[in-house]
Amino acid sequence: MSEESRMITPFVWICIAVLYSYAVMTTVINPASQATTMMVCLAVIPVIFALRPAESVPLTIAMAVFFDLLTMQIKQPAIWHIDLWNSTVFCVVGIVAGTEITLIKFRSLSLARKNRYLFESDLLTGVRSRNSYEEICDE
Repeated sequence: MSEESRMITPFVWICIAVLYSYAVMTTVINPASQATTMMVCLAVIPVIFALRPAESVPLTIAMAVFFDLLTMQIKQPAIWHIDLWNSTVFCVVGIVAGTEITLIKFRSLSLARKNRYLFESDLLTGVRSRNSYEEICDE
């Protein structure tokens, strides 16, 4: 992991924590209405931050379960049942969309590496090509 990645990672987790905290807070402040902010967070956070699925899936499920347990305590049953179904649907949508975007990013990186290799090496011999040496000389 690069130094820049190490600096950005805590910032990403802080942003995620702030967004989820805000969503939970809006639910606690206004228990008589459906929790739209939380549903948006469940669907959008895995997509925006495009974490690895091993990180985003447990986080999204944990936040959905925490949210459902919280709303069960503070909301009326009719609203809680709607929020339960909504959180389940939006949780699944967020996980699927976030995982797919992450896979697209990995494929893109893989293709970029492959293109770089093809640019830098001779296909017949496998040694560095003229393009590679010219690039080194330009630096």
